[in-house]
Amino acid sequence: MAGKVLKPGRLREVLAANKKSYEKINPVERKIILAMLADFNRKCKQPGPLFELEE
Repeated sequence: MAGKVLKPGRLREVLAANKKSYEKINPVERKIILAMLADFNRKCKQPGPLFELEE
């Protein structure tokens, strides 16, 4: 996907395809994935040694 530009018309198709594949994931795995994403987002918002921000 890197380097490819999505046309506005294709974006809707891609989102629909992603939604279908997301719905195929069983609820237990879905909770794990959402928890991992939430944890990742928290780590990104709190700069640690890897993400030193200079102001």
